[in-house]
Amino acid sequence: MPDREPAAWAGVDMNVNNDTYALADGTIIRRDNDLTKLCNRVYGEIYRVKRRGDRRVMGNLAGKAWEKYTNCVKDYIRKEARWAADNGIAVGHEDLTIHKLYTKGSKMAPFTRGRLKAGMNAGKRRGAMVCAAESEGLPHAGVDPHGTSAKCPECGGKLKRSVSYNMEERNMWCQPCKTIRERDCNAPANILFRTVLGLVVAATGWDPKERASRRGR
Repeated sequence: MPDREPAAWAGVDMNVNNDTYALADGTIIRRDNDLTKLCNRVYGEIYRVKRRGDRRVMGNLAGKAWEKYTNCVKDYIRKEARWAADNGIAVGHEDLTIHKLYTKGSKMAPFTRGRLKAGMNAGKRRGAMVCAAESEGLPHAGVDPHGTSAKCPECGGKLKRSVSYNMEERNMWCQPCKTIRERDCNAPANILFRTVLGLVVAATGWDPKERASRRGR
């Protein structure tokens, strides 16, 4: 049970190349990582071996490469989770399983949005944040991930890709608000809103869905 009042609540969106935090005061904190490059480097080390037909050699080299990659990932995850906990940040995160999200036709797809799932490590990153928060007595919460990246936090409308959309600047366009929003900054803001809404519902018993249905009558 949490026994420490958090300094701030933050919604965190875990992407392949970064973790983006949105605080209640509007501050956006982006912490970049090189996990994708590291994953590609590991695969490169394996595929550059000339003796690909020798399973014993390939298995030995692949095991060493993945052990090195796993150790680097664990070190990054530990530092990331400790940073949030040491600053008293209570984290609201997406409650998703990346493997289930990208299972197609009862078969496990090895890629998520064109990238290897090994580069995401979503479950490990989320688990490390939860463990670090609990070790500091801080609360944490998981929210429904559906539509967090493509929903406008102002009007609730669905965002569309802007003409300036690219891998470096993933801008989205909100037609009702006439506003361009950055995808990686939009998602944690929605996660934070859903986290705070969940806390209010849990504390007061107020159900926003029931109230909306009464308005429709």
